[in-house]
Order: sequence, then structure tokens, then C-alpha cells
Amino acid sequence: MNEFEPCDDDLQKLSDDLNSGRYVEAEVLAQSMVTDFPDYQFGWKVLGIVFAKTDRQLEALKAYLKAVQLEPNDMQAYYNLG
Repeated sequence: MNEFEPCDDDLQKLSDDLNSGRYVEAEVLAQSMVTDFPDYQFGWKVLGIVFAKTDRQLEALKAYLKAVQLEPNDMQAYYNLG
């Protein structure tokens, strides 16, 4: 871990929450990550997924665009954007 990335425990919890369909918990943690680490792309990508899964397409679009901006070579981010 470094000062520019969330700790491994938080990343694991975020992945677990997302994969288990605990979208409220995943959203809270992802929001915290993008606030604390605004250039950490994974937080934006997960936030976009959560918004899409909870039928908030405009918010999902904004999060996906930020994810693509931060990591222009991430094909999954482009897929999510599509």
C-alpha cells in the first residue's frame, strides 16, 4: 500500500461487497475511495458498476468516463462505458 491507493483490506471488502450484490455497502466504500484517492481508477470503475446495477445510468456514465480518463488502456472500463 502507498499513500495514493486504498489499503488491501478495503479493496478486498469492496470486491467482496460488489461480487455479493451488497451494492449499498460497495457504494459507500467506493465513494470513500474516490474521495480519498480521486486518481485511483478502480474506485471509479466499481462506482460505475454499482450505479449501473442500481439503475442510475447518468451517474454510472460519469463514473465510467472518469475511469476511462484515468486509465485509457483499460478495455474493461471501455466495455462498461459502452
